[in-house]
Amino acid sequence: MHYKNLLTVKPRRGYRKHSRVFFEYATKPTILFIILWAYLIMFPDRITASTVFASQFGYSPSDATEAFQKAINSPNDTIIIDKQDADWNVGPSTFFSLQNKTILFQSGVVLRALPGRFGATNACLFKLRFSHQVSIIGYGATFKMNKSEYAQLNKGEYRMSISMDGCSDITIKGLILDESGGDGIYIGGDSLNYCKSILLEDVQAINHYRQGISICNVRDMTVRNCYFAHTKGTLPEAGIDVEPY
Repeated sequence: MHYKNLLTVKPRRGYRKHSRVFFEYATKPTILFIILWAYLIMFPDRITASTVFASQFGYSPSDATEAFQKAINSPNDTIIIDKQDADWNVGPSTFFSLQNKTILFQSGVVLRALPGRFGATNACLFKLRFSHQVSIIGYGATFKMNKSEYAQLNKGEYRMSISMDGCSDITIKGLILDESGGDGIYIGGDSLNYCKSILLEDVQAINHYRQGISICNVRDMTVRNCYFAHTKGTLPEAGIDVEPY
């Protein structure tokens, strides 16, 4: 298609002829550039991308909970949990309505549950609620909880390593989930707010108290090259447990 014919404009009497020259020789790349430039001016927040290291938010080896949560809740779309001399020792973390984020755990990072901080039955090391398009990548990284501590508590079968409710388009790759008070991974929700489009790949869930993974309320889930083993503590004690809601 020749844009010259579409864009030729006959100038009014008295207008300089170079006006016509501009329109006659406008090309498709020129038009796209003008559209992109206008979009950048009108909606700058929709196309910007940013990366941040979680330690920039005030990492503390004794309790890194605040830095960890602030980093993930920040407006940055890529958060790197960077390896420190000590572990990332944290309390329970629940994240609401995260969208369009990639969370990268560097190899060698250990996200470790602080003793005495997971007394509540719904306390999880990493919980997502109503979040969408979130990727959690952690090849060589470990989530570590305190299974023996939780076994002494009432209702000691719920404190999960990773839990998600009402989430969609979630990807988790490469993590080692080493023991918990309940499940390595729990996929839940209800009849209206169920999870959708979940991908687990190269994940290991080892030595959990109730299940390696509980799949309760989800549509379109893929589990690829994952390992669920050595579940021991309370029934059902399965590697993979499917419980349709």
